[in-house]
Amino acid sequence: MASARQRGLDGEQQAATFLQRRGFVIVERNWHCREGELDLVTTLNHTWVFVEVRYRQRGHATAIESVNQRKIRRLIHAAHRYLLTHQLDNVDWRIDVVVVATDDIAHIPNAIELA
Repeated sequence: MASARQRGLDGEQQAATFLQRRGFVIVERNWHCREGELDLVTTLNHTWVFVEVRYRQRGHATAIESVNQRKIRRLIHAAHRYLLTHQLDNVDWRIDVVVVATDDIAHIPNAIELA
């Protein structure tokens, strides 16, 4: 049986493949900074898309609910840090969530409100 870490890595690979088939370009995986981690850093049509990947054996609802306010803050701060570190001023960007379940993948664009 695979470890939780291995299942997470497998889920991220499935999410990356899913997104690439839809035209996303994977720029980085598992980018870390003091503020947090970005599972996937991608681009699509001149927009930077930071992707939070959630793996669940069953059901998308619990995976979406697992992205709580603390995680949202960390994702937004990490995205800001990425943009600053890579000198990406005045670019369009968003945060998506991809839920990988054993039998399905769901992509939620603009899942996290940036206001």
